[in-house]
Amino acid sequence: MSDPADALALIREGCEFDVILCDLIMPGMTGVQLYRAIAELSPSQAARMVLMTGGSVPRDAVELIARGTPSLPKPFDLDQLHQVIRQLRSGVPGRT
Repeated sequence: MSDPADALALIREGCEFDVILCDLIMPGMTGVQLYRAIAELSPSQAARMVLMTGGSVPRDAVELIARGTPSLPKPFDLDQLHQVIRQLRSGVPGRT
């Protein structure tokens, strides 16, 4: 799905996601704004978010990443994605 509002609507309806891959720069809402909205609705799902960017990292995102929110630079390869997913599934916070 590509619209952050759609993702929020699904979470409000009770959908659970194993992992949420989220770009930092999106139309209508930044990745950090989406993270914060999801954290209010479902902290456990916010803990399974991976922030992605192909450009500079906004200051508010740097703070989230410094606190352990996983991130991936774009382009990334499947090995990097698998590593982040393993970390999320094991409950071990980590930055990539």
